[in-house]
Amino acid sequence: MELTKEDILTINTYLKKKDIKFADVRLELIDHLVSEYESLDNCPDLDSFLRKRITWCKQVSEAKAKTMHWGYQKDLWKRVLVFIKSPYFYLITFVLAFLYSQLYTILSLELFEKAVLFPFFSVIVFQFIFFFYNHYKYRLKIKLLSANYLFNIFSLPHLLLYMFTPFKEFFLEYPQLFIGYIGFALLLNIAALVEVTSKQKKIKKEYKFLNDVLA
Repeated sequence: MELTKEDILTINTYLKKKDIKFADVRLELIDHLVSEYESLDNCPDLDSFLRKRITWCKQVSEAKAKTMHWGYQKDLWKRVLVFIKSPYFYLITFVLAFLYSQLYTILSLELFEKAVLFPFFSVIVFQFIFFFYNHYKYRLKIKLLSANYLFNIFSLPHLLLYMFTPFKEFFLEYPQLFIGYIGFALLLNIAALVEVTSKQKKIKKEYKFLNDVLA
């Protein structure tokens, strides 16, 4: 039995009532449910079919959330590898290492610490501005699962910031290690920013498509 456009919208409404709130998850579920229903030889009424499948739908929704979170973290590391493979990465690393080695010889330890941390904190501040601007401008967070987990990409890079404080004294005793740690943290945060920007463009297109399909 082939379902009509009205039937598909009915499925979408039913899933929303059952607290499957993300449009991208609902579209994936609808695609599967429609294919399964239309393949049945003796089709039950649509409401009965949906009631029997709603538990499965919620399980899929929860599993997709976990998969997306870890998939985003994996994509972050792929972005880091892209940076590392670039010849510009090594040029910039050499220049910064030389610059900070010179600063270490002419600045006090306190000023040297601030000089090293300044670029890192600048990127962090920019990330927060970027987050609030995009969140309140596009309001995608509550609409799509992909958008809801998007800014979790920053969780690991920001963790490096929080881990610095307990080991501050140790790092300052070994300036090369200190610069290396902050350099890696900076690389990870820039990679996260680039990855979020790239995914956000795709999410905006997906959001427009879903609005058209599920309207």
